Parts: sequence; structure tokens; C-alpha cells
Amino acid sequence: MSTPNHTANDALMYAAALVRAQIEWLTDAIVDRLDPDAAAAVEPLVDQLDGLARQVAEIAAPHDRGPRYSDGRPIESRLRIDGYGQIVHLWPADPTHARSGRFEVRTHTGSVAVAITPPCSVIAETVRTLAVVPDIEGVSR
Repeated sequence: MSTPNHTANDALMYAAALVRAQIEWLTDAIVDRLDPDAAAAVEPLVDQLDGLARQVAEIAAPHDRGPRYSDGRPIESRLRIDGYGQIVHLWPADPTHARSGRFEVRTHTGSVAVAITPPCSVIAETVRTLAVVPDIEGVSR
């Protein structure tokens, strides 16, 4: 077994943040896909999930030293994108497990590329698209 590259407290903070983030995503995804009557029917289940996230946060609270790991990296990065919403990226407690990534999200006005770069950078850039102009006979350029 290898020596971890993080503290036990860092692992606990990551676990608490992961539970919260996953439950927030899951409950939003469920409720957003349901009509109002169905959403009301699953509300007690959603409340149970929210309660679990609160309980895990309470267990971790005495060990919480703020929004950063012991090495100074943030536990999470949040990025608001106009016309889309918020991107939340959790950084792993073990910095050697952090991975780069890039993905695009659609907004009301086009696409935005989100780049994730360890140890703690999340940035968004507008995706510029090129227009295709057909070649029309008889039109001078």
C-alpha cells in the first residue's frame, strides 16, 4: 500500500463535498424532468437525499478548515456561465488524481468551452464559429 498524497482530513472534506455535489445534481435532474404533480410526489425522497447531504456535512464540520485542502488547493471550483448556469468541479483530495479536461456547453448565445487544468484552474472561453459562405456564380468578391 502506498503512502497517500493527502491527509485523512483532506479525504473527509472531499467525501463531504462529493456527497453534496452529487445529491444536488441528482435532485435537480430528477425534479427538472418531472411534471409538477410527479415532482410533488417525489419531494419526500428528494428531502431524504438533501438530509443525507446535511448529515454528512455535519459529520465533517468539526474537521472543516475552510474551502481548501491542507496543501492550499481549493476543494472545488465554481464557474458561472451566462445563459447556462454554474459549473462545479471538485478537485480530488489526492493531487496526483487530478486530470485535465475540456468540454463544451451550449448557452443561449452559442457554445462555451470549459477547460479544467490541475492543480486548480477552471476557465471558460466562447467558442468562435466560422461561417461557411457558398460560392455563388456571377458574384464578384
